Amino acid sequence: MIDIFSLPLKAPKLYEEFIDKIRGFYKRLGYTEVFTPYIQDEPNLEKYIKPVEIDITYCGKKEKAYLHTSPERSMKALLKTYKSNIFQIAKVFRDEECGNLNSIEFTMLECYNVENVNAINEISKLIFELFGENIKDILTKPKLTPFEKAFEEYLGVIFSEDEDILKNNLISFGYEFDDSDTWEELIDKMMVHMQPKLGKSQIEFLTDFPCKLGVLSTCKDGVSKRFELFIDGVEIANGWVEETNYEKIKDIVENASNYKPIKDKEKLVKDYHNGFSYAGYSIGIERLFYFYATKMGVVG
Repeated sequence: MIDIFSLPLKAPKLYEEFIDKIRGFYKRLGYTEVFTPYIQDEPNLEKYIKPVEIDITYCGKKEKAYLHTSPERSMKALLKTYKSNIFQIAKVFRDEECGNLNSIEFTMLECYNVENVNAINEISKLIFELFGENIKDILTKPKLTPFEKAFEEYLGVIFSEDEDILKNNLISFGYEFDDSDTWEELIDKMMVHMQPKLGKSQIEFLTDFPCKLGVLSTCKDGVSKRFELFIDGVEIANGWVEETNYEKIKDIVENASNYKPIKDKEKLVKDYHNGFSYAGYSIGIERLFYFYATKMGVVG
């Protein structure tokens, strides 16, 4: 795969057309485009996503700050005073990234829908708007695959949320891992094996994640309302129905403080928590543009 992050500079007119189509899609649906700060006073909550740290001097006082890894916190805080469907196309920054599909700086589409529509349907409509019925040989009609079923279909492994049982199942099917690997680390390693097989003949959403992988999503009957979209083995989008329980958000922030230097946990909980039901998702713009440029014949 070519350097997807330089592709917008190699085809600027096509990239402009691509971004205009995305903006037009959301504005026709009644979304408001918003613009939130890139500099944050707190790091992101995700354990394995490292923010870019910066030193600033504000009113003569030296402070440590962070370039945002996504607009999530700022947009959720905005929803408190502007309860409406909002989207943003923003540059985001993540340290210690590398590879064809990852970069320190990249572009993200972030959306929040307070009407709590089916986000999978909405993203599928966006994909159809951009590509029509196919992306070359990949149909844009979505395939929905529950996480547990994906383990069996693509890896031949019976999934389990019990670490010891999962390890035994992996051994039975010939997969190698370290004895010290946690359940979450095992899942990450198996996703490396699974991902290239996803979204090969049609765009594919992984759905119904285990609650332990639910991030900030709602969870019911052991199933998270989280999803991920893949096209030809590339993760394009992820999202979920947002958690609305204050105590659960508080627990997530408290847990994050064990590995992130959070200064004001109470303020973070307030920013992340909204007491009404809504859906949120993000899309990697450069990754999606790669497929758009391929469809348009700019990429061979």
